[in-house]
Amino acid sequence: DVCSSDLIGEIGLDFHWGKTEKDKNTELMVFEELIALAREMRLPLVLHSRKAEDEVLDILEREKWDGGFMMHCFSGKLKTAKRIIDLGGLISIPPIRSKESPRTRSIQAYGVFGCLPVSTRSVADSFGHPPN
Repeated sequence: DVCSSDLIGEIGLDFHWGKTEKDKNTELMVFEELIALAREMRLPLVLHSRKAEDEVLDILEREKWDGGFMMHCFSGKLKTAKRIIDLGGLISIPPIRSKESPRTRSIQAYGVFGCLPVSTRSVADSFGHPPN
């Protein structure tokens, strides 16, 4: 259950920082090892993905991941959001993105999400106020 406090995360791929093939291969290896750990422990995943959404979802499909997952701070395309949902995942959208991005509004308007978590880990809330 992704809503449980017992989970493996935040894990994934970030090709914004990992730009060389060596960096990417290291990230892929660690990500796959953490998926194996989550499977062994029977825990869901909280996923981070930047400039690597397709790669993350390809790996979940290849691994036949069925342990539940949430794509944290999602800012991708509607097509990718549909793929996440089709794979049984959830999507969290940070409040600041939900106000500003036409892409995010189209994802919200898609309207088939049983649950659309809102990420609150940001330094400021959606109105720009710092946390208490």
